Amino acid sequence: MVIVIGEMVVRKENLKEFLEEVERMEEVTRKEDGCISYAMALDDEAEGIISIAERWRDEASLRVHLATDSVKGFIERCGPMIVSMSGNLYDAINERDVM
Repeated sequence: MVIVIGEMVVRKENLKEFLEEVERMEEVTRKEDGCISYAMALDDEAEGIISIAERWRDEASLRVHLATDSVKGFIERCGPMIVSMSGNLYDAINERDVM
């Protein structure tokens, strides 16, 4: 399994529209083969900070996702709304319940 953890800063004047786009992206992405979980969440409204957390079966599944028309369209529509974006990819082993 691979995990993506990231953060975006979105222009405050575009926040509502961006979050609507996020809802559509989440709905489509969660149905993709290899997607275990996929979420973007508003972390700080005043600063326009969005947190990203994704889990994928493997890196190949993630790479297929990144090449989809839905991702390309999201980037085309939302790219101008994003001030900055960062993220890291982690290989996960030995996943287990916390409790």
